[in-house]
Amino acid sequence: MRDFIVFIPVAIIYLSFRVTITPELPIPDISVLIVFFLATRRPSTEGVFLSFVLGYIDDIFSGTIVGSSSFSLVIIYTVLCFVSRKVAFTDPLIRGVALFITYMIKELLVILVLYFTGIHVGMSLYMVATGFVTALFSPLFIALFRKATEVGLLRPERGEP
Repeated sequence: MRDFIVFIPVAIIYLSFRVTITPELPIPDISVLIVFFLATRRPSTEGVFLSFVLGYIDDIFSGTIVGSSSFSLVIIYTVLCFVSRKVAFTDPLIRGVALFITYMIKELLVILVLYFTGIHVGMSLYMVATGFVTALFSPLFIALFRKATEVGLLRPERGEP
């Protein structure tokens, strides 16, 4: 529950900022960063639900079909939970590459959902730039999320009480 109290307001404020002040600039995708952090930290049912809610909020702010980002973030969360059992995302370079790939998969899944609803959208340079910026700023955001865990705002990681 602590994760909801922290991440939902942060996501709403950040998405408000992204949509109103910097709509044309590629800035990091906070939803993907949060889902990545949650999936690699402590997989749980709460994380799946939070991924769905973050996707829903992202859909509302971005103006896409409601449910497309929710679908993609839940799929990404599930896949990352399984991958994080085999891969340690401790190195910033590995995390950055994984986040770039994760962002691109999210966008491809959203495009796929839109395609099946009759809306034909292709990949753009803006999507690639946003994925790159998300990967570039991932060490900063992951450090902030870890600091929030240390001070008790978020649930502790796996194996910690």
